[in-house]
Amino acid sequence: MSIPMSSPDLTAAEIAAVNDVVSTRYLSIGPKLTAFEEAIAAYAGAAHAVGV
Repeated sequence: MSIPMSSPDLTAAEIAAVNDVVSTRYLSIGPKLTAFEEAIAAYAGAAHAVGV
């Protein structure tokens, strides 16, 4: 039995954001991750957050 998977539902903005990160030398650290960690910490009301 083969159950087809759904196609990814990505917007042009999401694809551009991924391409923006992949085209830099920062894949696991860098300014985008720092901004994400700061946004998550603010959202959660925490002093710090760690993106993994």
